[in-house]
Amino acid sequence: MDEFAAQENNEHLFNALRKRHPFRAFREAVERAGLQQKWYDFMDEEYVRLAEEWLKDNDIDFVDGKVARVEWDDSDDSEDEH
Repeated sequence: MDEFAAQENNEHLFNALRKRHPFRAFREAVERAGLQQKWYDFMDEEYVRLAEEWLKDNDIDFVDGKVARVEWDDSDDSEDEH
């Protein structure tokens, strides 16, 4: 939310985040400013970025947003099964 407020350079969004109920206040500030679609687009892009970061951190190859190859290391699990 901070990043979106900074991207929009909107003081009302920053003020909303400092209120007692920041999530509700932020949502209301986004609605008042007419920024709902920009907020949803921002969140969609952020979810994609986080997913790609997780895939990369876990050595999972992906192409065009789809998993291309997965190699699991089951060496630790095999000892538990016997």
